Amino acid sequence: MLDYVAAHPGLRIVGYSPLLQGGIADPERMPDGYRTPDNEKRRAVPETVASETGTSTSQVVLAWMMASPQEVIPLVASFRAEQLL
Repeated sequence: MLDYVAAHPGLRIVGYSPLLQGGIADPERMPDGYRTPDNEKRRAVPETVASETGTSTSQVVLAWMMASPQEVIPLVASFRAEQLL
């Protein structure tokens, strides 16, 4: 999808549930459909970056999306107000 959007200026991607229902921060909460060996490798990358930069894994994922040349817009929601801080 990123290649398609790159080839069509003006299009944007909305990342629905970019933190995978809390699974990015807590692997135990990862939805079953995302528990694959490939996705485990992908999930490890933001963890490494977060530990190197002193940020959270969620912050790394959201920052990557917002800094992407294809303009990925993260769509986030929460159950409690403190989750937005």
